[in-house]
Amino acid sequence: GGTDGEIHFWLLNDLIPVFSLKGHNSEVRRLAFSPNGLFMVSGDAEGYVQVWDIQNKAIIYTIENAQKMVRSVAYDPRGRNFAIALSSG
Repeated sequence: GGTDGEIHFWLLNDLIPVFSLKGHNSEVRRLAFSPNGLFMVSGDAEGYVQVWDIQNKAIIYTIENAQKMVRSVAYDPRGRNFAIALSSG
């Protein structure tokens, strides 16, 4: 993630940018991939959490936690649930 609110994907071996996901309006603080790699959860400095469909490069769900910065996001090992940790500053 970045301070521009975008999440950038790169080819690991070549360090070539592949695509970016745009959906956050503030700094992306944390992200986590589902165990199957098809989904990702991202959280920003304003408390927004986005669930992404990576293949379609689309937001499929947004959670708003006003005034609470996202400190951590994680999927459970089966990929059925995820958890977020928030702080108020």
